[in-house]
Amino acid sequence: MTDGGYRRVITINGQFPGETIVAYYGTQLIISVTNNLEEEGVSIHWHGIVQRDTPYMDGVARISHCPINPGETFVYRFIAYPPGTHWYHAHLGSLRSDGLHGALVVIDPAEARNDTDVTMILTDWFPQGTSTIASNVIWELGRFAPFMQTSPSIQDNFTEGTCFYQTKQHDGMEIGVWPVQSILVNGKGTVCDAAHGTSRYNCTERLEEFIVPRHKKIRIRILNAATQYALKVSIDSHTMTVESMDGNAIQGMEVLDYLIIHTGERYDIEVATDQYRQYPIQPVNDGYFWIRVESLEEFDQPNRTLRTIINPKTGWAVFKYEGSPSRRKPFTTPRRCPVSDPCEILNCPFREYRPNGGNYYTCIPISRTRALGSLIDRHPVPMPTSADNFQQIFLNFHFSGSKALRSSINGHLFRFPRVPPQLYPERDSIYECDEPCTGDCFCSYKEKLKLNNVIQIVLINMGMGQSGMAHPVHVHGHHFHVLKIGYPKYDANFWYLSDTDDIVCDNTSCSSARWNDSTWDDYRAWNGSFSSDTNDTANATSEPWIPEMNAVDPPLKDTVIVPFGGYVVIRFKADNPGWWLVHCHLEFHHLEGMAMVLQEGEPSEMPPVPSKIPKCEDFEMSDKEFEDALNWETKEAYTVTPSTAKKSGAALPHLHYSLPPLMFAVCVAYLWYM
Repeated sequence: MTDGGYRRVITINGQFPGETIVAYYGTQLIISVTNNLEEEGVSIHWHGIVQRDTPYMDGVARISHCPINPGETFVYRFIAYPPGTHWYHAHLGSLRSDGLHGALVVIDPAEARNDTDVTMILTDWFPQGTSTIASNVIWELGRFAPFMQTSPSIQDNFTEGTCFYQTKQHDGMEIGVWPVQSILVNGKGTVCDAAHGTSRYNCTERLEEFIVPRHKKIRIRILNAATQYALKVSIDSHTMTVESMDGNAIQGMEVLDYLIIHTGERYDIEVATDQYRQYPIQPVNDGYFWIRVESLEEFDQPNRTLRTIINPKTGWAVFKYEGSPSRRKPFTTPRRCPVSDPCEILNCPFREYRPNGGNYYTCIPISRTRALGSLIDRHPVPMPTSADNFQQIFLNFHFSGSKALRSSINGHLFRFPRVPPQLYPERDSIYECDEPCTGDCFCSYKEKLKLNNVIQIVLINMGMGQSGMAHPVHVHGHHFHVLKIGYPKYDANFWYLSDTDDIVCDNTSCSSARWNDSTWDDYRAWNGSFSSDTNDTANATSEPWIPEMNAVDPPLKDTVIVPFGGYVVIRFKADNPGWWLVHCHLEFHHLEGMAMVLQEGEPSEMPPVPSKIPKCEDFEMSDKEFEDALNWETKEAYTVTPSTAKKSGAALPHLHYSLPPLMFAVCVAYLWYM
């Protein structure tokens, strides 16, 4: 299992990753989850399923329902909607990163089928359990990571007395806060360089192999379940056509060489299995090709002067044509990208890629993709008709605090409510925030959405100066339109220089922000037709008032990367009443507090909760109840009388015992009905 190392793994029905759940669009899914863990509570989030009419099935412990305690079973029941490539994963603590995740595919019967359909789940893998690592990261012990590792593959990269510095991508922004041991494809990987076999240690090259027919079009469903890494995917000698993002179809993008997929995202790509003939520069190939999955790391050390160039962490899989002779591994190499024919990369977390080793790249932001016309017909971009039905909210995903910089949104570190607000809508369950918050608020940060309003959220990532990282942001309960992505300023070497000028921060931590151009506050500016004179409707332009904005056919997503120093504008209609979490999908950031909730609608407008759904709340026994308990007697059992019991809060004796270790497993079964 995994990369040949030994560590605790949480499995689903004995499998890692969990088995792929496949259902037809519009069917009812009934999924029974039994928690066979010895200590931890569990909940399962169905990432990509909007849970319309069933917000209590969203699977966010302490928001949508109570945790599933050890030994308990919770039966999830919801409609398989929308169609596309989704996934499921634990949403309590760091169990997702310890193995508790799998793919969820919802098939639209009307959709054209490919010849072959395969799923590729990507994961970064650590030599220790992520709950321990998360605590170390929050306590800022990352620099001492080399002394905490137990894997030889990690220790090989460090010498005694050497500290670990967060690795950085080519614009100078941080990526890895903790050293990763390997990258897995469908739960398989190696700590070696699989292509060249270089390592001081014996390697278990346990690699995933995709066997595909020749001269066909193959759909590959790729999802990134990583803890911290964005991953760059390529297939030697092949190009890719992206068909959908987060399950939402886009107009085909031909001749894509690389795809960057951030944690939480899913991409469906189409690959033709005869493309290797188009590359005469490649050696004669017998049908074996490398699939390369690389991190975006380029160097470490704290600044440009001291930086040490490093190789990206790389995972491997084999793309094999049917009928190919058996061999141990492929001999293929990556495509060269000369200046006359640069490689195209989709979904960079920065505006441009600098040339590297004689290779040149063109970054394509997802905001330049276009949703398929039939998808826009079903899900048109919501257009506000007045200022009253338009809510624009700025959310800054950044690090803030007066004593230590912590993961936050608008300066708020998220504290889960006292009880799940979806189960207790009328209860005072929220820990209120002291506003204005400037970076030290530990509370249940929420924004209230009026039902049926057009909601426009400006996701920003500003206020830190020269240090930070891009954040993949996931919104529960919705798929949103991506109208625009704004980037910071870069210098001639493609290094981050300063934050975007489009947004003004009202304080140093940017916990409050606004548009630099006040006309952008007008809802009409975002509808695609607006005049600088708001009373001059006759001369309103048909061109977008906002540069690089698309309100006609923008892509739909549920997870999007917010570049450091920049922003992303998303829009959806508040038509799904419930409590929905919004958070960074980097596991360590989410655990530290980079999360908040959207209260969509009034409690009276939300779907009623099933009467027998398990409840959880604070409990304290009253004095009278305790006295009544001590005075209770039965003839059939031994009784403890008040005279023999200890009083005044003194502790009664306890029986201490231990059990042998149990198998860590979460049992999942599923079925569906029309």
